[in-house]
Amino acid sequence: MGKIIIWTFLSLLLRCQGLQLTLEKDVSLLPYRRDACGVLLCVEENLTKTNQTLADRDPSDQVSQIATISTLKVFKLDASSTTNNGGGKRRNLLASVSSQQSRLTRVSNGVKIDGRLEPGRATLRLELSKQDDCQAEFLCQTRGVDSNGRQLIITSHIFQQSEKKNEQQNSLTWTPRLGIEVSSSDQPLSAKLAVMGSAIGNLENEMRLLKDAAQHDSASLKTDLSKKTDRLEDKIQNLGKDLDTQTDRLEDKMESFEKDLSKKITRLEDKVEALVTRLEDKIESLLNHRTEDKVREYTSCQNGISADIKRQMNTEMMNLAANISNIRDDIALVGKNLGDSVNASFLKINQTLGAYLKNDHGLMNNTTLAIISGEFESLESSIQEKFDKMSLYTNLSSLETRSMFSAQLQEGNTSVGAELKSVLNDLLQPIDCYKGMNAAASFSSSPYTVIHPSQENSLGVPVLCDTFTSGGGWIVFQRRATGDVNFYRGWEEYKQGFGSLDGDFWLGNENIHAITSTGVFELRIDMMYNGNFAFAHYDSFSVGNEKSNYVLHVAHYDGTAGESFIEKHNGMPFSTHDRDNDQWPKNCAIEFVGAWWYRSCHLANLNGQWGAGDYKGPRWNTLSGVNALSFSEMKFRRVI
Repeated sequence: MGKIIIWTFLSLLLRCQGLQLTLEKDVSLLPYRRDACGVLLCVEENLTKTNQTLADRDPSDQVSQIATISTLKVFKLDASSTTNNGGGKRRNLLASVSSQQSRLTRVSNGVKIDGRLEPGRATLRLELSKQDDCQAEFLCQTRGVDSNGRQLIITSHIFQQSEKKNEQQNSLTWTPRLGIEVSSSDQPLSAKLAVMGSAIGNLENEMRLLKDAAQHDSASLKTDLSKKTDRLEDKIQNLGKDLDTQTDRLEDKMESFEKDLSKKITRLEDKVEALVTRLEDKIESLLNHRTEDKVREYTSCQNGISADIKRQMNTEMMNLAANISNIRDDIALVGKNLGDSVNASFLKINQTLGAYLKNDHGLMNNTTLAIISGEFESLESSIQEKFDKMSLYTNLSSLETRSMFSAQLQEGNTSVGAELKSVLNDLLQPIDCYKGMNAAASFSSSPYTVIHPSQENSLGVPVLCDTFTSGGGWIVFQRRATGDVNFYRGWEEYKQGFGSLDGDFWLGNENIHAITSTGVFELRIDMMYNGNFAFAHYDSFSVGNEKSNYVLHVAHYDGTAGESFIEKHNGMPFSTHDRDNDQWPKNCAIEFVGAWWYRSCHLANLNGQWGAGDYKGPRWNTLSGVNALSFSEMKFRRVI
């Protein structure tokens, strides 16, 4: 029993001059360390770390004391192999610190190693987690120079036996050995032997003191353990009595609880049965009336919807009739003015010609007059024919009017048709892009129209306007539908814009900033992946100026594509392959073949390489993952 207590709670301490070797076993019993079976500590301290001077120490100590430490090493001795020269067991180096590597921290083969070499002190601490290591033999070696410039090598050695052998031999389980080597050309052998003898004597004294302390601690531990065992047995006995008493009380309470619960369950069953009966009656009554109510409600709703549709259709028809009436009046006015002008011209020509003929009969004969009269009659017939057509167009329905005007404009083989086409285009062309604009007031079948700069808008360049989506009024600044346009471009091209409004294009960072700086705008991004359409909408959107590198501001997401814009890109400047403004050590624009508001790097890359995968294509993370979209369109609309 005493041997086991010594093995568990005592540190095996070896001191010789400045070198200390400690092996602390069974540290798993300590509350602060549960994963190590032992801690091996090797420490070397020189004279400068103590309060003794050289004059106060024994001469042999002065010879063997290291003044400057160069290395400290710990070896594990392999009992299964020996050195080639038969000089002993093979040494396996576990750890070392030196003047070239003064700090060491690592975990290797189940051993955690911490080492330091400081002025006057060197330390190696090894936490052992394998039982084989905790039963192994170790050697600690230090090298250095004493105060006289001599090279010194000091070693300490711990021998151990297995726990099974320890139980049989009833003896301590380690045997320390110390070796000191002094390398000096002028040091006699007798001095070296004196040093060794002094060291061995000191070691024997340390061993005797350690043995006495171990025996004393063993007896004390036995006494304490016996007392604690007796107190523990008394507590266990008292706990057993208390447990029996509490068990009896609990059984009584459980029996009483079961009786009360049985009564409550019976009353609850009666209530549930009554409620079920009432519910069945109520359901039957509701079923009898609900069908009739639903039919009446449906009929009323249908009539209301039909009335709303009729009112809306009547309103639209009235508006259309008013528009047609206005067009008819305008055309009639144009025809009247044209007719008056032609009649006045004919009258003036006839008067002039008649006067001329009266004044000079010799210059024109009857044949010439006949030719001139025929030309006038032909011109009059042609003009009358055009007026007849205009009258016919005016009297047709709105659908026929639009169809015939379109045919007339497509022919474009007369100056009148060309002029009429130009006038109608000017009248029907929107002058600004805004929410709620009328997308139907055009002969075009496309929901997009080009808005040109004018005094009525604040545009600096022509823009493509989506007049249909969610109320219309969206200015498109990026579209990729065909992949015909290369989006891997430099800073200046992204600043000015590129592509064509009738294909793939980028409006230009400077133009985007110029428009979004005039008010509050919202952003919508339409996308398609694997044939499925989705969109992302943000309540707030703007782009800064070039001084800020066109920094992005976007907030408040909703939509069906998922949020992939705010987290990685909000607040970031724009980056291209020739202008790196991201937070990644590399250039995100080069690495992912695009230009964007990268951070490090992206969740969205809509200007990436068309059709590319592996994060390099025009992707939206929550919709397409690492793959490329087949369509994207970015557009903003004024809110205020």
